[in-house]
Amino acid sequence: MKRTSFFLLLAVCLFVTACENGSDSGHDSDPSKITAYEAVQIATEGIALLPDAVATTDRRVDPNKVKTCTSTTAGKLFYVVNFADNAGFAVVRATRNAGPQLLAIVESGNYTPGSTTGNPSFDNYATLLINYLIAAANQTATAPAITASRSGWTSVGPFLSVKWGQEAPYNGYCWIKLEGDVNPQVCPAGSSVTAVAQIMSYHGHPAELPVTFINDTENEFTYTDIDANLTLDWSALKQYNVGNSAANATGKKLAVLFREIGQLSGTKYDVDGSSTPIGNTTEALHALGYVGCTLSSYDWQRVREDLDNERPVFMGGSEDDFVKGSSWVVDGYMTNVGQAGSNYIHINWGFNGYNNGYYLADVFNSSAKATGASYNYKSQTITGIAVAPAN
Repeated sequence: MKRTSFFLLLAVCLFVTACENGSDSGHDSDPSKITAYEAVQIATEGIALLPDAVATTDRRVDPNKVKTCTSTTAGKLFYVVNFADNAGFAVVRATRNAGPQLLAIVESGNYTPGSTTGNPSFDNYATLLINYLIAAANQTATAPAITASRSGWTSVGPFLSVKWGQEAPYNGYCWIKLEGDVNPQVCPAGSSVTAVAQIMSYHGHPAELPVTFINDTENEFTYTDIDANLTLDWSALKQYNVGNSAANATGKKLAVLFREIGQLSGTKYDVDGSSTPIGNTTEALHALGYVGCTLSSYDWQRVREDLDNERPVFMGGSEDDFVKGSSWVVDGYMTNVGQAGSNYIHINWGFNGYNNGYYLADVFNSSAKATGASYNYKSQTITGIAVAPAN
């Protein structure tokens, strides 16, 4: 799917007037809103829910990086409580009695509302979150407290061990040659391609793959340094992460794998963001030796069922169609049956680990829409992804 985060952010600009540093003194004249002090408490308690085994004491709030996002129609929407040393952040709902106050708890990176992060999938989520909260502003629900104890919480996953992305080395063979170009240009691998590759890493399948893109007739060049068959040592491949990279040969194998997934998916390469229709992704998964692969609208219970069966889920979202959007992997969840609506999906965005974490599942429902908004978000999933039985 193609990067469209800038345009998606514009889609709600009529509603959002400011995303700024939180300067609350700890008090709020509006009793329906929580204070910055309370937001920090909720964020600190939420750290215990993270899966990365970093002790609560090793993550601390940076008091200079508590941000707020405000709407002209609904007032203050949410806080972003950033942790020091780029060690993640929490997103906290600013309104009481409107549902779970913890909206997301993220493992790495910091975030300033209203800014683009360079991660188009997360930027699309940020736009969706604003729209979701505006739509929910007049609703009333019980807002459960998030406690630091894991008591009462059920968790499954996260299943993925890789933190791959779209840029080097993964896009090493994602080239296009436009009219007038002397040399080909390198494009992002595409979020759909990255999501498929990460799901394949979990299943460790296939062990070998024919390479079909060597002669690129569309761009009129041939990749001369690639073998006709790609052997996939998944144990070695899964050790490769940017910043902790394995041998160059492993990076090259990943580049070939990503480009072959793109070939099977009919990915359209563009220097500004490569795109893949989500329907093509199901066909590519079948060609790669997987069965199931049911495409349907996002449904939390369906996603949970797949994760209970230890199957990571491919998920995509877009504004109007499923070419102009983004894709990611849902590889775990956390829920508390004693706290209404406290269902969180663990997302691996396919951006080298940045912004991975738990996100409130209900935010991704397509039904929530702010009155008068032109923004019409659609979420779809591919579930039931499993390795085809051996003949």
